[in-house]
Amino acid sequence: MSTVNSKRPPSAASGHFTHLVYCSVVSGAALTLICTPLDVIKNQWQGSTRFAKDRTKVTTQFVIRSIYKASGPLAFWRGALPAFFVLSASNFIFFSLFEIWREKNWPAYAACKARLFAVLTVAPMEYMRTRLQASMGTSARHILVTAFEEEGLGSMWRGIVPTLLRDIPFSAVYWTAYEKSKTDLLPQLDSRLEERHPFVRNFAYPFVLGLAAGTAGTVLSHPFDVVKTTIQATGKMSYSPDGHKERLSQNSLMVLRGVIARGGWRGLTVGLLPRVAKVAPTCAISLGIYESFKWFLVE
Repeated sequence: MSTVNSKRPPSAASGHFTHLVYCSVVSGAALTLICTPLDVIKNQWQGSTRFAKDRTKVTTQFVIRSIYKASGPLAFWRGALPAFFVLSASNFIFFSLFEIWREKNWPAYAACKARLFAVLTVAPMEYMRTRLQASMGTSARHILVTAFEEEGLGSMWRGIVPTLLRDIPFSAVYWTAYEKSKTDLLPQLDSRLEERHPFVRNFAYPFVLGLAAGTAGTVLSHPFDVVKTTIQATGKMSYSPDGHKERLSQNSLMVLRGVIARGGWRGLTVGLLPRVAKVAPTCAISLGIYESFKWFLVE
């Protein structure tokens, strides 16, 4: 059976720890630089109090202009440091475990298990990134102090349930689509696959397949991203449609119902465009770099 890369990839268990670190750091740095602005736009749209009254009515362009006018161009890279740690650590943990478990498991199942461990590990930094990006003008120290005063250490894992509900199904959809496309669809579309330049086989094709699979997974999992950001961005307090501050439930189902009550079903699509614009290339770049490293090491 022809594949993009017919040789098995190296794994952390086989002594490729250093190479996985390189792959994670390179992809983390690239993605932080490229995708942080899109994360800022999404988190501001979903969680900032300035859009509390009309989240479903504003446009991506309006959110961008509002951020720029209020905080300047550097605001689009707010939270870049925790973003780098989240992306690098998450990629390292995920790919290390994925390569170990995929030897004896269906790739989608191995991906879900690996994603579970990655999400639980980087949750505190993900929480910090979301809070920093959703609340312009608030320092990291203030966020930490407030969070610990409200809930103690457990606050660092606030929103973990919707995060898992978002990321684990996403991984299942993503890796099922990617593996099926790589092993079944791609050889049919390109009969000369094995003759292509290594860059095409080991970066370009994985990049395109990752982009398509990432888009599908992002759209399907987006409602839980709205719930996750709503819980993390505002802590225990939120804002009603008329602008009054109110206590926010930490129960994912209650938050989901609240989002629908305030904005209708459209409320579950808030921030979808910047998230697709961020997650799809994130998956494509990560996978392209990862597959390239695998080929380089094997060769």
